Amino acid sequence: MTTLSTTEAQEKFSELLRRVAADKERIILTRAGEELVAVVPLEDLARVEALEDREDLEAAREALREARDKGTISLADLEAYSSTPEDREQAVKKLLEISRRATSGSGGRRWTREELHER
Repeated sequence: MTTLSTTEAQEKFSELLRRVAADKERIILTRAGEELVAVVPLEDLARVEALEDREDLEAAREALREARDKGTISLADLEAYSSTPEDREQAVKKLLEISRRATSGSGGRRWTREELHER
């Protein structure tokens, strides 16, 4: 894989774009000798995003299976079971963190019911 400094990339930007778009070359850009980013053809990006979508979908399906197997609890019930305001605050923060992690890789994509329930 070709490596260019960001300075070289700026100087040869049109050539870099041609090599990536037409020749399907992957080029790593460096700054101060450290790898910074990769410039890749759109087809490569589409493959990566498709893989991420599959991983997200499988994680969502696993979460549904776990909810079916172990059951769920509503936020109101969770707050009722927490003995102190601090416990309730911690529980709510934990739920929000889990929720953010569950959706962070999906790019905000909303899955259809059929996608989530495919086997």
